[in-house]
Formats: sequence, C-alpha cells, structure tokens
Amino acid sequence: MMICFNSFGQAPDIEWQNTIGGNEFDACKGIVETPDGYFLGSLSYSGISGDKTDVSNGLSDYWLLKLNKEGVIQWQNSYGGDGYDHLYSLGYCNDGGLILGGSSSSTISGDKTVSSLGQDYWLIKIDSIGNIQWQNSIGGSGSEQPYSVFQTSDGGFIIGGDSIQVYQGIKLRHHVVIMIIGW
Repeated sequence: MMICFNSFGQAPDIEWQNTIGGNEFDACKGIVETPDGYFLGSLSYSGISGDKTDVSNGLSDYWLLKLNKEGVIQWQNSYGGDGYDHLYSLGYCNDGGLILGGSSSSTISGDKTVSSLGQDYWLIKIDSIGNIQWQNSIGGSGSEQPYSVFQTSDGGFIIGGDSIQVYQGIKLRHHVVIMIIGW
C-alpha cells in the first residue's frame, strides 16, 4: 500500500492511497520521488496478475513501477533471472535514472547477464524509462545482501550491506560491507 500526504505542522491529510500488487507475495522496498511522480521498487513473486502486467523471469524478481503524482501506474518492469532476485534498495541518479541494489542467486538468464557465485549483490543501473544500462554481480560463495545503494556526488555509487560466509553448514563470518564503485 502506498499513502501520500502533506503535513504543515498539523495532522496530515491523506491526498491519495493505492494498493498495488499481483496474486503472490510482493513487497515494497523503496520509493524515490521524481519531478513528475515516483519510482516504487519491490520484490515480486507474482506473474501477470492484479496490477502486475510484466512476466516473472524466475522464482522472484525486482519489480519497478513508475507512478505519476496521483499514484497511477505509468509503466512497470520486472528484472530477473531464473532464480531468486530480491530488490532491497533503489537510488535516484543525476541523469534521471536509478540504481537498483539487491541480491541474486540466478544464473545468466532472463535479464541477468552476469554470473553469481552464491546469493550475490546484483546492481542494475537503469535509465529514466526502465532500460538496463549496465549491471554487475559482486560477492563470494556465501550470501550477500545490499541494503542501501545510492549515487555519490562524483558520479560513483556507494553500497552498504552484509556478507555471510558459510563452510560445511557452519556460519563462519557475518560482516558489514561498505563499498564504493567509481568511474
């Protein structure tokens, strides 16, 4: 559910609200305001159903929606491969596009053109109309989840998340990871 309201030193009045989803589990992971509306980033287990008009690529996908200022869906895209692809964060970029940060266990398939060693960070840079400009998979043989990603003032990106390394079923290390990607 998305609710938009204004508050100027008083109890807020709801301007509009909208429930968006398909027939399976869909979870909002972030909202970014743009000059003409909003980007809504979710993870989705739904195929085409309800409000979801884009096919599922695998077991779960990143699901990105562009909404106008009234919360009406303008367009939507699913991004994923044949496995589990979970979006955790999205950030607005100075070119009007987005950086999407999540984790992926998918092989090279569907939209995924880079391989993973385990459940790795999967970063996707898209333009303002949802086209993939580039993508990168970062991680080791364990499980990595990026929980925050955004563009830095010099045009690079900063990512914050965690990494869990497991050997023969035993969790060896759980690390906080901060990484900067520069151009």
